[in-house]
Amino acid sequence: MLSRTAAAPAFFASFRRGIDLCQGVAATVAVQVVEPRPGAERSSGYLDKLRTFGFRTETDRAVAEELQRQQVRRDQERVMLEMPLLRTRGTRVCKRAEGILFAGFVEESSGSKIRINVNV
Repeated sequence: MLSRTAAAPAFFASFRRGIDLCQGVAATVAVQVVEPRPGAERSSGYLDKLRTFGFRTETDRAVAEELQRQQVRRDQERVMLEMPLLRTRGTRVCKRAEGILFAGFVEESSGSKIRINVNV
């Protein structure tokens, strides 16, 4: 968990909780503080160190959001290209979920509904 104590990234702390077996049920907390040298709040070395703890600049967040939007667009375009095939009887369909590969074939389609037979 990161906490920022100022508007500018001048001070960051990383907290890790653990259990201290010597104290029974008491919880211990490890804190790692990262502070820049004076005037180096925007230096690449300082920002790189913060990134190792999970900090993301506004630019980092904007780039990640744009990449995600592009991926969604590519997925939508792929589905639009594949949709005519999904309506064809006998088309083999595969889907991976939680490490399991499901495979089946299209039995029939009507309107917006498609029935797929999946063999287990």
